[in-house]
Amino acid sequence: MEWNAEDFGRACASYFTAAETPAKFIDLPRANYSTWQYDAVLDGHGRTVGVANYTCASWNERAMLSVAVVEPEFAEPGKQLTLLWGEPDGGAKSTPWLEPHSQVEIRATVVKSYAD
Repeated sequence: MEWNAEDFGRACASYFTAAETPAKFIDLPRANYSTWQYDAVLDGHGRTVGVANYTCASWNERAMLSVAVVEPEFAEPGKQLTLLWGEPDGGAKSTPWLEPHSQVEIRATVVKSYAD
């Protein structure tokens, strides 16, 4: 999945705003924040249709990418989905090793798998 650049930028900008709890920090180039990280992938109605992990910035693609497994009807290249970045309840389950954060929705586009 390729992350929407505007949503990615908005998440990063939240780190510098005192008025809200920021998004989960996105470390570059790899943004894996736990050993078993699974971010929900949602359809246009907020229904979970898959999971995403292994998030990284790709210099070649000039994009943030996540490996995702989604239900077959959502796996078509070009399909627009939403990645729910971060942990529920502000990372409370992982305290103290994760900073307090808000989950944020990041639009993402299904891209062709190069394993095909």
